[in-house]
Amino acid sequence: SLALVEQAAAALAAHPGIIAASLGVLALGAVATCAFLLAMCLHLASGRYVPLGGPDGGCVWVVDNGAPVGIAAAAATLLWTLSLVKEIRLFVVAVATSCWYFEDPADLDADRVVAEALADPARAYARLAPVRAGLRLAFSKAFGSLCAAAALGLACDVLNAVTRERARRERTGLSLLAARCARAVRDVTAWVNRFVVVHAAITGGGFAASARGVTSMLSRTGLSAVVVDRVSAYLLAFVAGTVSLAAGVVAAMAHYVSTRGSPRIAEEDRAPAAAQLGVAAFLMCMVVLGFESKVLLNMIDTAYVCHAFDYHTGSSHKEVMRTALIAVRGPPIIVEHPGSSAASIGTPFTFGRSPPPIEPVPLPDPHWVRIRRCGRGLAVAAVGAAA
Repeated sequence: SLALVEQAAAALAAHPGIIAASLGVLALGAVATCAFLLAMCLHLASGRYVPLGGPDGGCVWVVDNGAPVGIAAAAATLLWTLSLVKEIRLFVVAVATSCWYFEDPADLDADRVVAEALADPARAYARLAPVRAGLRLAFSKAFGSLCAAAALGLACDVLNAVTRERARRERTGLSLLAARCARAVRDVTAWVNRFVVVHAAITGGGFAASARGVTSMLSRTGLSAVVVDRVSAYLLAFVAGTVSLAAGVVAAMAHYVSTRGSPRIAEEDRAPAAAQLGVAAFLMCMVVLGFESKVLLNMIDTAYVCHAFDYHTGSSHKEVMRTALIAVRGPPIIVEHPGSSAASIGTPFTFGRSPPPIEPVPLPDPHWVRIRRCGRGLAVAAVGAAA
């Protein structure tokens, strides 16, 4: 598990623009949130005071008839936008990680890069700037697929919220069971949806085609995908919590020791001030490390899907990452045929059922192969800047 996180960190170091792009997408989500909140406030402010009448007088604020509909539409659009922001961030991370996973050491040769730039400017440009290529694709060709993924996630969240609220009001066995089922459906859908977005980022396919591809992949390696995802998530959460706690303790102790005998702070205020500084340092580290942990987890999930493509095509990329993934999910089952020296990869299946066929899956073309409209001058300029 530590080797897996180490390889994800190496991929992040190879493409540090992933952090900047993720922060930029989150900032765009924050701007959209402020815009929708402002729209809801304007709907609320569109009303007027209406006198109540009677001996006591007084008045009440009454909004227009269309204000509730507008507020509900703005709230629904805001929730969908926040879900879309999450999918766009995942898509960009997946594009950059897949470029890192499938890259060839020969691609780093300067003469080959220049020759490729002259022959196919779009491919060379995307190879040099995978993060920018991912952003461009997320807001162009893949935007419809990401919108569909966000809508599906939002529908599951709404279903879970409705059933949970009903269970809280009624407190019956049937309502509690419905709430648990809705929560399970939401969790499973969100987990599969994440792999669908990653698959779309790698292959460039639509949402439906990526969903079929992920279903086929998980039907063969579903349990190992759960193990890799959950083990990595728990390890990253543990590391983030431990480091944040250590940072908070160190900051509190440093402040307490450095203010000893200082005339600027009273003796009885030293301990509370150190505790406040430690809590602030802990929370700040948790926010920063939590964000980076999510990025690393998305990169690990992308590397697993890339490894699944390698596994079913017999290819091999990033041997160190492949070794780390196999160490977490376990080696494949090898079947030796009696009377034969040949061995084959077996697929476990339930007694009474025939095993699912393993069809060869073509190695996915990176997104830069699909981009054909980038200007030749832009690619040559990027090659010159890199040189």
